[in-house]
Amino acid sequence: MTSVRTRKTHRRGKPRKKVEPLDEGLAGKRKRRKYTDEEIEIIKRRYTELVQEGLSDRQIGKKIGEELGRSSGSVKNKIMKLRKNNKIEDNSNKKKIEKKLTSSELKLIKRRYVELLEEDLIDNQIARRIAKELGRSISSLKTRIRKMRKKGEIEENPNRQERKEFSENEIELIKRRYSELVEEGLNDRQVAKKISSELKRGLRVVEGKLKLLRKNKEIEENPSIGVNYLSEEEVELIKRRYFEFLQEGLDDFNIAKKIGEELGRNARSLANKIRQLKKSGEFADAEALREREDILGVAEALEEFGEEDG
Repeated sequence: MTSVRTRKTHRRGKPRKKVEPLDEGLAGKRKRRKYTDEEIEIIKRRYTELVQEGLSDRQIGKKIGEELGRSSGSVKNKIMKLRKNNKIEDNSNKKKIEKKLTSSELKLIKRRYVELLEEDLIDNQIARRIAKELGRSISSLKTRIRKMRKKGEIEENPNRQERKEFSENEIELIKRRYSELVEEGLNDRQVAKKISSELKRGLRVVEGKLKLLRKNKEIEENPSIGVNYLSEEEVELIKRRYFEFLQEGLDDFNIAKKIGEELGRNARSLANKIRQLKKSGEFADAEALREREDILGVAEALEEFGEEDG
């Protein structure tokens, strides 16, 4: 039987490289990248912001992980360590999400949803407002509103930011109605509100379309007063109605809302106008009445104020 000699593959004179054995503890494991001080500060800041938006730890971990290029599990672990070391506060959103809404809360959501639609708010803004009133998370309110709409318990939100393009028929209707309403003396806000109601479109969407049509010179400029400009007649009405509503015990924002309904104006812009008028001393009599209310009560204040005028 002949023996077979095996050839050596390494070159003569060059020793083979020595391969160091892997440490048993490190074998098969990925080396973890430590968090930098900058990343930790970002996690702390973003954690606080996202908790306020109503997100759970899992959602926060995923969000921050995408921003930092880290895995959601790694970020979640870091959040747990930071919380354990009292570097960040507890996330109370988990408890809020798990807790079921009561029947009285569901009724309040339906009622407030209808009221806030009148303020031209989109779903996110409505959910934020109601969540604050109920002490619930924003995400849970968004989900509840979607479910209620799907079941037909609440109507569609005409203020939703639709991506649907306007059809040619809708554009022609907008142009025609714009000309008609401008002739009636309506300002841009009032025109947009009318058309949005007729087309069942969001107010902001219609306002944006009108702006684009005007820019392309497909409709003429509105000779009536602009959205942000108040005529002398409107300012006088604000002064008069403010004093009247003040006697009914309404606060400034509800007064602005009432006057806004009469003028077809935004309540927030009117609240700003009321602040300007108060600052300039236009409501000196009204302020005097409010001070007397605090001291004497509404009835006595009105009686005393009437006697002084007489």
